[in-house]
Amino acid sequence: MHLFRAASQDISGYPNVNNSGFEHVYHIVLSGSGSNVSIRVHTLAPWGAIYFGGAWRSAANSGNQVLFTGVDFDSKGDVPLILGNLDPTLPVELSSFTATMQAGAYVSLAWIVQSETNHAGYNVLRAETNDLSSAYIINFSLITQGSSQGTQITYSLTDNEIYPNSTYYYWLQSISLLGEATLYGPLMVLTGQIGGEAPPSILPETTMIGRVYPNPFNPSTTISYDLAQPGEAKISIYTARGQLVYSYTQNHANAGVYKHVWNGNASDGTSLSSGVYFIRLLVGSTIHTKRISLVK
Repeated sequence: MHLFRAASQDISGYPNVNNSGFEHVYHIVLSGSGSNVSIRVHTLAPWGAIYFGGAWRSAANSGNQVLFTGVDFDSKGDVPLILGNLDPTLPVELSSFTATMQAGAYVSLAWIVQSETNHAGYNVLRAETNDLSSAYIINFSLITQGSSQGTQITYSLTDNEIYPNSTYYYWLQSISLLGEATLYGPLMVLTGQIGGEAPPSILPETTMIGRVYPNPFNPSTTISYDLAQPGEAKISIYTARGQLVYSYTQNHANAGVYKHVWNGNASDGTSLSSGVYFIRLLVGSTIHTKRISLVK
């Protein structure tokens, strides 16, 4: 059994927590000794944190108590303890997040973090408008590998699925080990003229399924299709066995290039499993197909 006493109510000599939204409801400096110590605090505060080993370690309230385990008292025998409304230690302390258009027809994204605690990885989301609800993840899998430079970790991602003379918005999504997501952004990028190519024709000469990106995808993908003439376009998604799982119909008064975002669910909202699917575009009596893969 370990005994503690209140050494001080002053925690100003210790580093601040990295969550600026955290508000103290109680704080104290405990005096004790030993390593791998468990400290149990009975409280109604949703979160608590304790500082040792050069970092704040947080714990959530469970059953009207906050339990800290593995606590090591330093040579002075003091550890500060705080209680409050939010998790005081965000999984990521972000230093910078940048998106830069490169002459080689791609967007270079980079971000630097000062620290990561209980962190699973990152996603990068992109949209063509400043509307998060229309954004989708452009990386095929969770980004977990960065380059360490001292106390900093640098990450990067290249987006080459872009059109010329377009505007794109990017968000960085940080995922904790508990599955909680924190968003940063958006950043806006104007692609301009890419590689000297002419922008896509406003009036396509051929009706067809255009680019589907990302592919493979998770959780959503954008289906681009060209209509050489006005008319009704019906998009259907089939499994590899030919089962219809999703359909979308839109009547277009003008020829042009159109896009539809599919969220990877069936028409009834059921989440579909990983696998190969086929897109069928029906315009008049003409059918066009393209293969896509859902990877979860």
